[in-house]
Amino acid sequence: MNNVAKHCINTEDSVRVALARLNDIAPDSILFVVDNHNLLIGSLTDGDLRRGFINNLGFEDSLLEFIQKNPISIIILSYFKSIKKMITKSFPSLIKKDVLLTYSILETKEQSSP
Repeated sequence: MNNVAKHCINTEDSVRVALARLNDIAPDSILFVVDNHNLLIGSLTDGDLRRGFINNLGFEDSLLEFIQKNPISIIILSYFKSIKKMITKSFPSLIKKDVLLTYSILETKEQSSP
């Protein structure tokens, strides 16, 4: 199981399965709840489960009752593709073997700004 997959759980999995998975990944302690199409529905931490149990939710309740339904997220690949496109257009000579020198470029631009 890759690093991303170990942090994903399906909306149809049980609360007990979620709790066991969180225990297995204890140092990272977050699951991303996805639907059958792997679309992000929410996030789930051990704290979310604890708050649910305190509020009388139980192991038989749906995961959807426990999750944070509006997690803040970005699509990293899309973000980096946008950066690459911008840099390729503005600084075509700096693209070499698909490696971008973004830090140097951005640092230089910030230093030259008035």
